[in-house]
Amino acid sequence: MRFLQLTLAAAFAPALLMAQDSARTQSREAPPVRTFTLRYIDQSQAARLVSPYVYEANAGVFPGATPHEITVRASRRTLQVVDSLLRERDIPAATVSLRFQLYAAVDSGGDQLPQDIGPALRSAFRFNGYRMIAQGSISTSEDATFSTTLGATGTHGDASLYRVNGKVESIAGNAKGSLPLTIRLSEVAPGGAPGPEVFSTGLTVPLGQTIVLGSGAVSRYYEKKSGGATAATEALILAVHPVAVAAKPE
Repeated sequence: MRFLQLTLAAAFAPALLMAQDSARTQSREAPPVRTFTLRYIDQSQAARLVSPYVYEANAGVFPGATPHEITVRASRRTLQVVDSLLRERDIPAATVSLRFQLYAAVDSGGDQLPQDIGPALRSAFRFNGYRMIAQGSISTSEDATFSTTLGATGTHGDASLYRVNGKVESIAGNAKGSLPLTIRLSEVAPGGAPGPEVFSTGLTVPLGQTIVLGSGAVSRYYEKKSGGATAATEALILAVHPVAVAAKPE
């Protein structure tokens, strides 16, 4: 009987080892799966954030059942990292209010410029004078595009429209931080159609300061007082002042 028991134990040993190997294989092939609920960022933003940390074999990042969910298959340690990342970054986006001022160069001097922009204009350019022809404000958030239209009265009394398009790449720090952004100033054609570009640029703007973004030239036809029309070229300068940074209310 003892011999039979040993024989049976020996017979079942390979099967037990195979079962253990199969369990280990399944463990390697099927890491834990967890679905995270998103509050402020979307699936694509969350996937870009966590994907570099989900690199084990058979792991992955997948869309959840709703746009406010993301599913991650990875080791428990990696899931803890993903959880920490989402807790840190899935927060209300910071917002910034941008005040734009559009200036035209004029032939005569004696301009009356605000103290925060006068020295910057005179040091960057060598025109005789400047006149603000339009201004406007817009609020936007980081990693977002924006567009605003400025209604201007030119130096010859003509009315025209300009469009400012751009993107805030990020909002670094607090009110004393900086703002990387891209800006495009263009004319607006009659009927609201996009007109010629005046200039485009990308730079980092200190928050709380007025910065000259760039300049360009536009051509205009004006009615002369003596009759007929004449062509003239105006130099335009765009300045921006990020006036506030805050968190979006929950």
